[in-house]
Amino acid sequence: DVLTPSNFEEYVKNHDVVMVEFFAPWCVWSQRFAPIWRQTAHDLRKKYKGRVGIAQCDCTAEDQTRLCHMNHVDRFPTIISYKNGNTHTHDVFHGDRTVDSFSEHVNLQLQTLQQQPESEAERDVLKVEEEDYLDGDGHHLPAVEGCHVSGYVVVQKVPGSLIVSAVSSQHSFDTKRVNMSHRVHHLSFGQKFADDELEVLPDEVTDSLDKLKDREYVSRGENQTHEHYIKVVGTTFKYLDVGTLSSYKYTSHSATYHANTKLPVIRFHYDISPMNVVITESYKPLYQFVTSMFAIIGGVFTVFGLMDGVVYNTQTLLLKRKIELGKQR
Repeated sequence: DVLTPSNFEEYVKNHDVVMVEFFAPWCVWSQRFAPIWRQTAHDLRKKYKGRVGIAQCDCTAEDQTRLCHMNHVDRFPTIISYKNGNTHTHDVFHGDRTVDSFSEHVNLQLQTLQQQPESEAERDVLKVEEEDYLDGDGHHLPAVEGCHVSGYVVVQKVPGSLIVSAVSSQHSFDTKRVNMSHRVHHLSFGQKFADDELEVLPDEVTDSLDKLKDREYVSRGENQTHEHYIKVVGTTFKYLDVGTLSSYKYTSHSATYHANTKLPVIRFHYDISPMNVVITESYKPLYQFVTSMFAIIGGVFTVFGLMDGVVYNTQTLLLKRKIELGKQR
């Protein structure tokens, strides 16, 4: 079955579960997947006798492209399933691309249909939740888009790059629809400090440990790549009570540009300085304190002695001068 924007809603409403393949004829992965999808359609239609619909949508055909846009399809082939006649909520299939996997997925979808809300209040709640994710044209928007990337990487103290990109051995991507907008929740180098350790570090260091924290970078056009250039400097603090804390503060600046024909990516270019600043906290021994104290006292006596000598000699010279003036008279 071939779906277009004109028959899409009616087709979904006439089946308990619908699975749609969004493909492009030029995509090699779509070509290789075609026999599997034909076999899946044959088996599931025979097994479920009209309860399950298996359809296709050619995202390059003029009368079908809009349906691909409505479902936010940006790679081929994409398999999306709908259930209970609802076109606003759907599941993107991420399992194995085999007939058995599709059959298992359909079984699971049919089982969930048996757990529908019974009261009017429950149905109203579901309706509100669905309306929360509609765009201005009334098309469905996913509740949470994109990926959440977390973890750590062990690197050498040499310049390098961390690249985030869309990669798949089973999909072809439409570069114009790959959006690399992102938010950096946390990016730091070195060890993670406890709260009591952060309190003893200087403010200028703690403010520079995670300069990109909670910053958002939005792609304003098609096929835009984001690059972040990071300069890292290490500083080691040797405290008497806390111990040794090795910190890495950094500065950064970012740029966005059109990626031409390549897939847009996010690049973090880092340059870790080979130099490391070491700041050591130490106690002065008692004998150094006593020596310094006597040196200060001795210096004070010396200065006062010099001042006393200057004042005495000045007074003596003035007195002699008066006496000589008196004799001359």
